[in-house]
Amino acid sequence: MRYGNITRAVFIDRTNRFIAHVEIDGRENTVHVKNTGRCRELLIPGAEVWLAGSDNPARKTAYDLIAVRKPSGLLVNIDSPDAPTQRGTKHLRELAKAEGYQAVLLFVIQMDGVTEVRGNRDTDPAFCQTLEEAKEAGVKVIFLPCHVEPDGLSFAANEKTPRL
Repeated sequence: MRYGNITRAVFIDRTNRFIAHVEIDGRENTVHVKNTGRCRELLIPGAEVWLAGSDNPARKTAYDLIAVRKPSGLLVNIDSPDAPTQRGTKHLRELAKAEGYQAVLLFVIQMDGVTEVRGNRDTDPAFCQTLEEAKEAGVKVIFLPCHVEPDGLSFAANEKTPRL
């Protein structure tokens, strides 16, 4: 999945769930935020953010905020992965269909230095317990690494993809 018309900016603030202010080339701009989650640990003043421009002249904002760089250097895609109509989820559903799966239950977990879901036991034991119960009920759990760049998001899936 690739985004077009990408612009680097600096995050200023977020006025509500859908609107943020960023600085592009020294000028303040209002941008749309699709991800309605709080994102407080990501959207901090001064953070490097990436925007996707829109060609629709009828929009109130010219850009969507799609990614943010954490202080650790990790680039995080925040293009609303929990909405079924959004690009990341659509890409995963297409990938799952190509792999022969009939249904997809999607959890997106992105943590610095964590390479498997089991690494989340300390921070969310209830999630891990639910995941174990799903596995015992016959749900196939797959760790699907993704790579985030300012202009894209890609997933790696093959026979070597570890099952948890």
